[in-house]
Amino acid sequence: MKQLGLFLNLFLFLLIGGCQVEDIFPLPKTPTPFLIGFPANLSDPLVSTILDCADTVPGGSLQTNTYSELYPNPNDFHLLIWQGSPAHYSALDNDGLSSFVVIIEEIVVIVSPENNLTTLSPTDLRSIFSGKIQDWSKFPQSGLSGSIELWVYYADHPLRIIFDNSHFGELVITTTALITPSQAETNALIEGIANGISYISKSKVSPNTRIVPISGVLETPNLTTLVIFQDNEEIRISPVLDCLLETNRY
Repeated sequence: MKQLGLFLNLFLFLLIGGCQVEDIFPLPKTPTPFLIGFPANLSDPLVSTILDCADTVPGGSLQTNTYSELYPNPNDFHLLIWQGSPAHYSALDNDGLSSFVVIIEEIVVIVSPENNLTTLSPTDLRSIFSGKIQDWSKFPQSGLSGSIELWVYYADHPLRIIFDNSHFGELVITTTALITPSQAETNALIEGIANGISYISKSKVSPNTRIVPISGVLETPNLTTLVIFQDNEEIRISPVLDCLLETNRY
């Protein structure tokens, strides 16, 4: 009976004082998930580095999501990793968003080690990609003959958009071009095809393919990797940015 009286007195105290029970006995808070968005074709080493750095974010479980759209909504993520040309991403101009450049990579043309080409002119490059020249015999320096096997990325791939805009403008790519889905696949294809030619980020070039410089080009096409976040997350994001700068792995 005495215990019941004590309980009723406590209840009345809380009721009159306007207090909440959880103010006295707070419930444990569930950590807010920290969501990172990755493009589907991001290289594994870069993903690992970013995830290692993201472990420094305080107070929150780490979650990742892979997206396939070219221009995702940055507001869907706490931290968005994006690749392409910033000039084409209109969302970067929105108020309340900030971005940080992780790496800028040159996009280069690659051929098989069996191809002896040392350079291509912009005109030659356009002729190959438009289908005007379709046989390596037109380039005696290559040491090859036979049909040129041209590999390009699908139409809305960041690499293709940047490469085409930089080198071709309104030029229509030949319909005989074959589609490669990823940079890793591009390396594998060109390694095994003597007559093949394609393009790739410079850091992704394998030891078994060769870079062919394009002569007379004033500005080479570049693929930019960005970290994008909302301004109100800056304090939370800053350990990740500091970590990426300190690792200096790029």
